[in-house]
Amino acid sequence: MSTSLKCFVSYSHKNTRDMESVVELLWSINGVLVDHDADLLIGGDPVHDRLHGALRASDCVIALLSDEALRSTEVLDELSRAHEWERCIVPVVYSNVSMERMPWFLRDVHQIRQREGSAFEVVLSDLKATIWTLLERSTASPKEGLTIVEIPSLDRAMSADNCGKWICAFRESDAQIPISVPLEATIDRVAEYLVQSLLPHLLEERYVWTLEHEGRELSPLHTVRTSGVPKDGVVYLIGKRTGIVRPIL
Repeated sequence: MSTSLKCFVSYSHKNTRDMESVVELLWSINGVLVDHDADLLIGGDPVHDRLHGALRASDCVIALLSDEALRSTEVLDELSRAHEWERCIVPVVYSNVSMERMPWFLRDVHQIRQREGSAFEVVLSDLKATIWTLLERSTASPKEGLTIVEIPSLDRAMSADNCGKWICAFRESDAQIPISVPLEATIDRVAEYLVQSLLPHLLEERYVWTLEHEGRELSPLHTVRTSGVPKDGVVYLIGKRTGIVRPIL
């Protein structure tokens, strides 16, 4: 049930160092695949065919919009094609670029903008948060359902008598995923399994996971049977870090 997000990085060669920082960040996130010209091309390749193929195959285009990039015919062509092919475009805008210089179809898109006087690296944390959200949204598309049978000591055959059926819903979309869970599984183990199966890119973060139902956080040591969540009840994943409850989905 894991998913991936394929990113294409569009940039001017004048900003190669910044591109390399972005690519390094993207590769550090579980579930993200990255394409850019330096990795795609070898001697003798048809440049535009290769790049356009990678762009069409991508889910998301990270556009480094510097003054040089907006003067680049290649970058503008990539952005135009990404818009035409309805790809998600994430504009990373340099501090000296005004809104008027942006392509018209990006002026109403939320931008990650470099603050005046700050180093480019400052935008990377905002970009990482954006990529996490895109991964969550792509994961939270309608799916066939999830049966939790891989919890140690609870992997016996599932039946109507020893499993509960819940709905895992997502705050960032209208999608809902049916889940079947062993009645004797504890809430913390169910939550951990859901993260491993649905949101593997968040495993690198130091969160303790539990579930919420109707605004009530379920005790991590309660079982599915004793949780009080009825059949077809809706549950949300909750991540705790440094004592602060943070909704993830």
